[in-house]
Amino acid sequence: MKLRRRHILIYVIVISVVSLIIVSQSYDKYSRNPSINSLNREVIENYLSDEDKKYLIDNNLNVNLFLSFIKEKGFSLQNYEYYNVVQKYYPKMKKAAVVKQTNLLVDENFTLNSLNNIFKNELYSLDQLISLANKPSSYFPEAKPEFYPNNAYALSNTKHYIADYKPNDLVKLNKAYTLNKSNIELSNEANKQLMLMCDNLKVITEQECGGLKIKYGYISYKNTNKYTKELAFIKPGHNEFQLGKTIEFNKSENFNKNKLYLWLLDNSYRYGFVQRYPDDKTNHTGVSNHYGVFRYVGVNEAKNLIQNNKTIEEQRGE
Repeated sequence: MKLRRRHILIYVIVISVVSLIIVSQSYDKYSRNPSINSLNREVIENYLSDEDKKYLIDNNLNVNLFLSFIKEKGFSLQNYEYYNVVQKYYPKMKKAAVVKQTNLLVDENFTLNSLNNIFKNELYSLDQLISLANKPSSYFPEAKPEFYPNNAYALSNTKHYIADYKPNDLVKLNKAYTLNKSNIELSNEANKQLMLMCDNLKVITEQECGGLKIKYGYISYKNTNKYTKELAFIKPGHNEFQLGKTIEFNKSENFNKNKLYLWLLDNSYRYGFVQRYPDDKTNHTGVSNHYGVFRYVGVNEAKNLIQNNKTIEEQRGE
């Protein structure tokens, strides 16, 4: 009988303890989060807004992923993953600066992958990205920031702004192919495909690049105004040539009627180049009388544009 009573007592104690735990958990909003302990609980209570506390609980977040930022002015728990991305690429930046700078970017709806891509490929520095996102162009205030200028169909024109972006893979062209053997740069991939096209033209015509001479390649933000007399459609930050993938062939007399020009129209896409400003597409590009300008977009992309008779603007639905 005593043994039976003892079993019953143990059973009652166990039930009581379990009940206490359940009741405790129902009142302790942090109980189900193993990353919260007695050391960080007070910090969380003191520094998180009610909204952030709810977000923490609902998503059962790991406190250790944001605790180092929590005391900084302007901290928002919803932005913690972005803080970590910025800190990854700017490890020496103070936590307060990370929070302040990152908050300026969040409204632009960057995905974490896209932000990683921008910093990893050095498309823009953090300062450039913030400036691009928050400061309109002084030339065309309504222009949209072009956050991915290395994209095949990227635009830099009156409607799209790249600020002082500079490609990080520029190489010098073979002077044998440039007008007056001048120093002209182009992105590495575009240069390789251009050299391949020139080599094949040499085989066909027995002349270096078929006799074609490249007049313009990459034009920097800083130097853009030096070329606006002849290239009236470009402005600093709104410059097609600033992308590093665009060239203009020197237009000899009747260039748009000679065999080399016709060959370019029929074959340049095989090397990833397309005519940037066709005369019959001025309503889309806004540029006329520059039929010697060709843009590298990639072999598959060029084939797609040619097959569908589209400009980059049309491909983007503009």
